[in-house]
Amino acid sequence: MTTNFPYSGRLKIYTAMLAFALLTLPAASPACPLMTAWVASHGGAIDGVWFNQEKDAKIQIYGCGNKFCGSVVWVKKPKLDEKNPTPALRHRPVLGLQIMQGFTYKGNKQWTGGKIYDPKSGNTYSGMIKLADSGRLRLRGYVLFSLFGRTATWTRAPEACGNRKDTKK
Repeated sequence: MTTNFPYSGRLKIYTAMLAFALLTLPAASPACPLMTAWVASHGGAIDGVWFNQEKDAKIQIYGCGNKFCGSVVWVKKPKLDEKNPTPALRHRPVLGLQIMQGFTYKGNKQWTGGKIYDPKSGNTYSGMIKLADSGRLRLRGYVLFSLFGRTATWTRAPEACGNRKDTKK
C-alpha cells in the first residue's frame, strides 16, 4: 500500500533549496573557514586558487575525475614554457598550463600519487601534498624517493574561498 504524501513535491523543492544554500555558503558567507574544515575531511580542501612560494603565479587546484589537478591561472610576468624538454612545447605560454595531475586523497590531509611539472626548470617530479592549515599547502616534489626532493609552501589566494571574486575597486 502506497501513501501519497501531499507535500512531497514541496519537500523535494525545499530539500533542493537547502542543498544549494549549503553548497554556496562558502561563497556568500564569512563561514568559509568552517566549511574548509568540513571539506578537509572529505578530500576537497585543496580546491581553489593558491599562490606559489615565490608569489609570482597562482595555481587553480581542482578535481579532475576522482583525482586532483592544477593549472596556472595567473602569472606576474607572462612567459613561455622555454625550459620544456620537448622542443615543440617551448613556445606555449605558462599561463593556462596544467602543472599538476593525478593527486589522490589518502586521508590525514594528504594527497599523493601525482606529478608536478616545474616550468621554471622544465622538470616533472613525483609529488605529494599536505594541507598544513586552511591557508597553506606543503608540496613535495621528488625523483624516485621522497627523501630526495624539495618542499615548497603555497598560500591560499584571498579570492579562492568559495571562488569568491573581490568586487572592491
